[in-house]
Amino acid sequence: MTNRFALARECLQVEQSGCSVLEFLKQKGYVSPWGTWFRLQKEELERTEGQITDGRGKRKRMANLTLMQKKRAVQMALDGKNPLDFLREIGISNPASCWLRIKKGLMKADPELYARLPDKVPVTRKSNKESEMNG
Repeated sequence: MTNRFALARECLQVEQSGCSVLEFLKQKGYVSPWGTWFRLQKEELERTEGQITDGRGKRKRMANLTLMQKKRAVQMALDGKNPLDFLREIGISNPASCWLRIKKGLMKADPELYARLPDKVPVTRKSNKESEMNG
């Protein structure tokens, strides 16, 4: 049987690093990561209802994007790739909104480059690729 207090301390370290506690517990083989994290917070860490976190980790917001990341997203769009995939990979919680803000900023900063952007980004859906592979 697992030492619940030691597990709670490990989860706390994961949470403090900004990573997903739920993913951490899932990798350890827990069937219900949210339920496990909830109970650990209440029972081992003695958190109140208001202190309980969702365990998903910290997601980046638009303001946290570096100039290089914005440039990379723009270059991907110019190359015919979907910049939303890149923004999602680096942890942007709302990639579509973020992409619109990048484009708006680009329109002011470099109208010529903005004019070269495609009107729509290519759609990439895992479900379509999976169904083609399975069908």
